[in-house]
Amino acid sequence: MSQAFTHKQTKRLIYRACLRAESCTTAVTFIGFYRLSRHALSEWCNE
Repeated sequence: MSQAFTHKQTKRLIYRACLRAESCTTAVTFIGFYRLSRHALSEWCNE
């Protein structure tokens, strides 16, 4: 069973979001969210 998003797809989504971001803060928020979700995903997959 594959994950909903591959690492590549997620990076592309984040990259696109950062391009659209109106401020640095938004980009930082996206990166922080990305790191958090990656951590949660890896823990969830390890169960």
